[in-house]
Amino acid sequence: MKEFLNKFSQKNHNAMMIFLLKHEKLFVSTIDVVFESLGKEAFRPTRSINAAVFDSVMVGLARRIEVDSDLDNYKVKKAYEELLADEKYLELISQSTSDEKNVSERFHMAIEKFRSM
Repeated sequence: MKEFLNKFSQKNHNAMMIFLLKHEKLFVSTIDVVFESLGKEAFRPTRSINAAVFDSVMVGLARRIEVDSDLDNYKVKKAYEELLADEKYLELISQSTSDEKNVSERFHMAIEKFRSM
């Protein structure tokens, strides 16, 4: 994870303003959908916020928003609940969460779950 973040930071150290604005807008749109659909339950498979849930749900929803920004809050919540009910996903958000394979797999699961809703 550290290596990935360092490479990304180096690559985008002097990013063009259009790149920054596009991704800022996508981040804000994604957070808005999360807040409207999930509220205080967001990113909390238990009582506290789980960073692995945060990163995968944000990526999954952002990818969906890039294709279709008009999302049904009920469908988002249902897809989120189904993701958290998946035993494989639960394993990926609770064990070796920074392992590259696990990160990739949980991102894939979240992307597919939100794509198919």
